[in-house]
Amino acid sequence: MEGVCTHLGCSPVSKLTPGELGNDWQGGFYCPCHGSKFDVAGRVFTGSPAPRNLAVPPHKIDGTKLVIGINQDGKEA
Repeated sequence: MEGVCTHLGCSPVSKLTPGELGNDWQGGFYCPCHGSKFDVAGRVFTGSPAPRNLAVPPHKIDGTKLVIGINQDGKEA
């Protein structure tokens, strides 16, 4: 995922300890600018100011390597 909050472009920080941000918190990312919360898959929590999930850049798996910036069809993004 890209480390840019979909609310106003701040950088979310990892908060991976369950319960760290409340009883329902299983771990993920927190944007300190305006309080948006994202799970470890980058999905935004309901009620957060962020309107969308964190962006996932084009990528593909090549054997045992993760290649960022290349689509599944092998074309550059």
